[in-house]
Amino acid sequence: MSPSNREVEIHLPLEKLIETVCKLPPEDLAEIKRRIESQLQQTDTSDSLEEAEFWNTDLGREILAEADPSISLEEALRITSNIKGSLASDIIAEREDR
Repeated sequence: MSPSNREVEIHLPLEKLIETVCKLPPEDLAEIKRRIESQLQQTDTSDSLEEAEFWNTDLGREILAEADPSISLEEALRITSNIKGSLASDIIAEREDR
C-alpha cells in the first residue's frame, strides 16, 4: 500500500478542530464550506426509525400538514429571534399555574 492510500484517524476536541479550521486561508475555507454543504445535502435523516415513528404520530402528521416549505430555516430563526424571554421559562410558569 502506498503512503498516499493510507488513512489516519485523529481524535481531537471539536472546539480545537474549529479553531484550527478558522485559521485557514479563505480559499481553503471555501472548499471546506463546499464539501460540508454537499455532505448536508446528501445526508438522509429519514432513515431513523425513531424519526419515522414520530412522523406517524398525531403530532407529526399535524406538523407536516402545517409545514410551509417556502419558509427557510434562516427566516424562521430571524423571526423567532425577536421573541423575548425563553420558551422554557414559559413552560415552567404554565406548569406552576396548574
